[in-house]
Amino acid sequence: MKVNFKHIAVWLSRLFVSAILVYAGISKLLNSSLYPWMEVYPNLSLLSLAADTSVGIGLLVFPLLGFKKLTKISGFGVIIIMIGAITLHIIRCETNVIAINVFLLLLGVLLSCTQDINFQKEVS
Repeated sequence: MKVNFKHIAVWLSRLFVSAILVYAGISKLLNSSLYPWMEVYPNLSLLSLAADTSVGIGLLVFPLLGFKKLTKISGFGVIIIMIGAITLHIIRCETNVIAINVFLLLLGVLLSCTQDINFQKEVS
């Protein structure tokens, strides 16, 4: 079995984005004082908590189970979440934290455009 660095890079990107999203979702649930906007927009906070956690888990679980379309949808979910986060930070004049959102947005584009990656060994 050959080592394919593209596959490793995609999986490391999935793991990185997934860890950040799941952490963000759990921290919104357990410690909402980290996110002052949650009191101002309570409905948005519930949506953000659910979206962050579900997309973060989907980025890892769906490709492992072989669900190609749901894997791509998870990648698009990252894009939608990051566009929303960037918009919220601009509205709240929190431009110092937008860089990580732009980086995650670019990783979301990468993850939504990559081909399906299989872990099955090639038969020689």
